[in-house]
Amino acid sequence: SYWETAGLLRLSKKSCGRMFEKPASISSGHRVSRIIVLLVASTCVLVLLIHALRHDLLTLPLWEAKRFLRRSLRSISKRYLRALHKEPFLVKISSCGIITFLADTTAQLLSNGTREFSLRRLAKYTTYGFFINGPFLFMWYSLMTRYGPGDGLQAAAAKAIFEQVTLEPMCIINYLIWDACVERRGVQFVKDRIRADFLTLWSRNAVFWLPANFTNYIAGTPDLRVLFANICSFFWLAYFAIFVNRSKKQAA
Repeated sequence: SYWETAGLLRLSKKSCGRMFEKPASISSGHRVSRIIVLLVASTCVLVLLIHALRHDLLTLPLWEAKRFLRRSLRSISKRYLRALHKEPFLVKISSCGIITFLADTTAQLLSNGTREFSLRRLAKYTTYGFFINGPFLFMWYSLMTRYGPGDGLQAAAAKAIFEQVTLEPMCIINYLIWDACVERRGVQFVKDRIRADFLTLWSRNAVFWLPANFTNYIAGTPDLRVLFANICSFFWLAYFAIFVNRSKKQAA
């Protein structure tokens, strides 16, 4: 059997047509975001198509195509692990920056309504991921691996609780300071934001990150802990971006 290429093309054409339909109330920011999503999706499809053509995948039975895709995913994971062991710092901060970029993009698409898609805000979150949060998490997990207890059940629970009372408050405050610096606000602005938002953010942070960090220590390996934390961060940062920006607008 063949991949149903014609059906896929018709489906893609129909999806693209829907994506570029112009409702009466659509903002230019949403058009930009849709174009970005379409470009990313098109790039992924193009890469898969090139692989398919190079390996005659379109003429293979479906079960062989699935096996090829599994091999491709394994190959990608092996390349990532080789890069991770060769340049651990660069790979980890890059993954943190990329996931922060995706998290804020998702947050804006979910919460913007008819308001403009803010590229400035997206740049602020992405640079925070690359230059602040990524290096900070790299240093933190390196120190925890070197000086922390083992990875047994009790040790993992102890490290997760320790992180909740040390690392998580620092991450929240780090971003509020970064936000104030980028927005050119003073120290009093940071103090007001901490008084208004810190306890709410930290309590909700605990609901998400306590089980996530426990899982990271009990099941993860030291070289992949930053990646696991970054993947979890996608969901937390999307919520965090929505909450912080909504709170900022209410304070204004």
